[in-house]
Amino acid sequence: MHPLRAALVPSLLLLTAHSFALIAVRHARLVVVRASDLDEGDALLAEAVGALQDLRVAVASERVERARDCYARVADAPTRADREDLARSVDAQVQRLLERTRAARNDALAAQRAATTTDTAGDGLMRDAVSALARQDYAAARAAVDDARESFARDGVVGREAALGNLYASINVEQERAARDEARREQERSEREQELLRRGKALVAEQRITADAERRAP
Repeated sequence: MHPLRAALVPSLLLLTAHSFALIAVRHARLVVVRASDLDEGDALLAEAVGALQDLRVAVASERVERARDCYARVADAPTRADREDLARSVDAQVQRLLERTRAARNDALAAQRAATTTDTAGDGLMRDAVSALARQDYAAARAAVDDARESFARDGVVGREAALGNLYASINVEQERAARDEARREQERSEREQELLRRGKALVAEQRITADAERRAP
């Protein structure tokens, strides 16, 4: 079993059992909620827990965000607060796994450097990839990883594949997270623009009604 999976599964099983026990109790309450949003949020949160058990961090993070969006539309305040607490609990697990993934990547890089008596061209390219990732230049980071892999193969350097894989996975996770954040910001900008447009049209319509009323007045 993958070491991260071994460390994560017990806490996830506990969280899953606790979460769905709470969900079962809360569904028993006599409250009026919009079932589609509530049920969709619960299903997404369950998918997030399953994705975490499979170490699919990006999928888990995306499901948690969508579940939060669903819960935000639940009209009943106590139910909404309960589900938001559950979403925060699962998101905390996502963040812990992200931290462990990054720590594993850094440990692999440190071990690789410590075990290497000669700094190869591929090692330099891996450092370039880490620097590019820190700058959020994901294309450059991915290209540097590919170049490092080719350099190691060309120079006959072995023992780097785990570090390369961890680094590549970290690039994908960070890029997906950045893309979701940008999409969310774009959606919020669009919603603000639509709301301003709606208010503008309502104001124009109101002004026309007032003008018509004044013209018709004796």
